[in-house]
Amino acid sequence: MSRIGLVLGGGGIVGMAYHGAVLAGIEAATGWDPRDAEVVVGTSAGSASGAELRAGVSAGDMAARRAGTPFSLDGERMLVALGPPPQVRPTEVEVDADRARAAFRRLALRSQLDPGSVPPGVLTSVAMSPGNVSASWLTRQVEWLNGGTDWPERDFWPCAVDLDDGSRAVFGRPGEPAAEPGQAVAASCAIPGVFAPVEINGRLYIDGGGWSPTNADVLADLGLDLVIVVSPMSAVPGCTLERQDFTVRRACRSLLVQEAAAVRDSGTPVVIVEPVEADLRVMGRLIGIDVLDEGRCDAVVEQVTASTIARVRDGSLAGFGKLPVAQLLAA
Repeated sequence: MSRIGLVLGGGGIVGMAYHGAVLAGIEAATGWDPRDAEVVVGTSAGSASGAELRAGVSAGDMAARRAGTPFSLDGERMLVALGPPPQVRPTEVEVDADRARAAFRRLALRSQLDPGSVPPGVLTSVAMSPGNVSASWLTRQVEWLNGGTDWPERDFWPCAVDLDDGSRAVFGRPGEPAAEPGQAVAASCAIPGVFAPVEINGRLYIDGGGWSPTNADVLADLGLDLVIVVSPMSAVPGCTLERQDFTVRRACRSLLVQEAAAVRDSGTPVVIVEPVEADLRVMGRLIGIDVLDEGRCDAVVEQVTASTIARVRDGSLAGFGKLPVAQLLAA
């Protein structure tokens, strides 16, 4: 098994803790290093996690960063080499609200004239935009991690939505709009109603979660040996959830299943990793502020790492066709 695609979905700071814990658990149970992924697709928080991986941060150190526990020796050496992180805090900026309103009117009209042409999440996101908090601090963080503005040697594809026309941008993929990786991550994380749209070469971009929380379908038809999707915003079927949370997680899972089917139909096996009920108890709800609650991250890392290791080892974490992930990674 040599060509593995990795998809990291949205989910706030708790979602980033989930990414690190899942990847650390998979590595502990199988020996596969997520930094070896052929291509990493990131959406919203997943793009920030993907940037860490592509900068060379190990899965274990991603988890440690979220849990507030010590890094590995290699991780400590990396931090020393990088130097002090940038001291940049979110600031409010002026935004062109008229442009956002005009974009919503265009997309709403298009959706009426051509039903299905505008994803509901895109229409909702554009309606909520713009926020007025600058996401430039994310740009600086990525530049610090990567040592500049060059793209990583291995493929990294942050996903965002073009505010003006509602299209999906997969930055870093050949033929897509040009951007620096820090700009792309900031755009992918530009949560509607909170962050100002990110301007790149005259276009405005917002959170890629409006198109899909995972965007896994961009890995169809690439001839990969396996795609692993880490999806903090969905849930394993049968979990007990509050009504609002159930509705959102079910919608996220429905999109994900469709995307995974497209990848599978192109000949690539897919493994979906999403929270089980014990994971959800420490992660909290999607509705409200739980996904942004850093105080949950240490418990999330502990619980999800353990549950992922157990699911890999007992074979319950499997791909389409029910082949256990350990067998897929060893194939």
